[in-house]
Amino acid sequence: MCAEFSVEVETEHLSLNQIPDAYQERHDIILSLYWHGYTPTTIAHYLNRIGMKTPRGKAYYPKLVSVTRDKLLKRKRRRKNVTLKYSKVTFGYFE
Repeated sequence: MCAEFSVEVETEHLSLNQIPDAYQERHDIILSLYWHGYTPTTIAHYLNRIGMKTPRGKAYYPKLVSVTRDKLLKRKRRRKNVTLKYSKVTFGYFE
């Protein structure tokens, strides 16, 4: 008895589905301020003023805010573009 099959899966879906609450709060603030037209410099100053630290406990600076924002936007796009392809699926029954 044997079953043969081949499946091709192509996806842009993220492997990391859960983001810790502390990170999510930072992400929400950064994206919200970005959508309201704030610059990375202004966002960094705001985050530092409210006492929010990076995941490593450091102060924010404009380049970090910019890179974080870009990664978050890429993550949003990838979540929308999920493609699965199934091809050449064959099941066999042998005795």
